[in-house]
Amino acid sequence: IGLSKAIYLDARGLLENYEIYNNFISGGSTGIDMETEANDYIRYHYVATIQNVTVYNNVFSHEAQEGLRFARYHGENYVPGYETLFNNITFINNVFHDNANNLWMGEASDDTITNVVFRNNILDDDTLNLRNDAITGVTTDHNAFSSGCTGTDCQTGVIGFVDKSGNDFHLSSSSQHKDLHGD
Repeated sequence: IGLSKAIYLDARGLLENYEIYNNFISGGSTGIDMETEANDYIRYHYVATIQNVTVYNNVFSHEAQEGLRFARYHGENYVPGYETLFNNITFINNVFHDNANNLWMGEASDDTITNVVFRNNILDDDTLNLRNDAITGVTTDHNAFSSGCTGTDCQTGVIGFVDKSGNDFHLSSSSQHKDLHGD
């Protein structure tokens, strides 16, 4: 609780085969940040890859910036032409609640994003933003939103947590979203 970036995955070359699950992240800067930093670009032949990562059964709440940030680093060491690969990444059964800048996926036009799935997540007072309209490798489906909708087969409306103010983000038995699911 209260960390700058609670979960930070940075590929300086290859980062693969991670599972991130059963965390309660609240009150920091960014809940989960997946990015590729360009400061070791020569050693890694101008390619950074994050692949085979599954993020499930987590709560990301009240972050001062994003609940989820998924993009290439564009800071002072940014090098144009540096390729970023995001492959086989799954976000499933997570709760994103009241994060200041919502959730962001994609940033640079030369990022390669393949087989990224955002499914069965609950976004309460949050939105999912795909920054680059050209992103075609992201599937968003069967998610619940308190308002708005990104993707297919989504549900909108009051989420119906057991006790949101007490940080109990389980769905109540009367929640309209309790049967949210996708394959």
